[in-house]
Amino acid sequence: QFVFENVARKGMLSVNRDFTAPVIVDFPRDLEEVSALLRVDDDGFSKWEYAQQLATESFMRVLENPESVGEAAVLFTEPVGHLLQATRDFVVEGRGDPVNLNVISYCIDLPDETTLGEEVVWKRGPGSLNPGQVHEARVLLKRHVAESFRPLLLDIYQHLHAQEPEQYQYNAECVGRRSLKNACLGYLSCLSGEEVES
Repeated sequence: QFVFENVARKGMLSVNRDFTAPVIVDFPRDLEEVSALLRVDDDGFSKWEYAQQLATESFMRVLENPESVGEAAVLFTEPVGHLLQATRDFVVEGRGDPVNLNVISYCIDLPDETTLGEEVVWKRGPGSLNPGQVHEARVLLKRHVAESFRPLLLDIYQHLHAQEPEQYQYNAECVGRRSLKNACLGYLSCLSGEEVES
């Protein structure tokens, strides 16, 4: 037994640090804690896993109640908004802590439909999967994120695009820049031209 004294607040456990094998650790965890860890954890894999958990839970809520996508998506949109703002501050204005653009690109991206479909079967049981509903709920969630953070996504995309070297380069910095740029573009492509420019 370990006893820690004079600790101002309850600690949060960062699981599977530096771990990339495809395993599922299933244990009860408060989603507010997951959201807080997504904001502060400095381990790239853990950060991505928190984002996937929150995105998947938001997706399940949108699937249950597509008419209330804004309320259902808040689990994912709140911490993602924080990540995007910190990323924008670093990319555009050069202030704040350095961010790993590659990690951020994975964190803000939604799980694919296959992964989300597996989650539906996992939680609802065999025979519960409706691919059309999975597709529609994911599109709703993605569009909501795009609408919520259009200025940030556009600002990050434009600045990363302007930083692209004239000739193709393959290095960690360029890969991260292209990855995040494509993630932002993936969201912006959910909107019409008028919506993007407005």
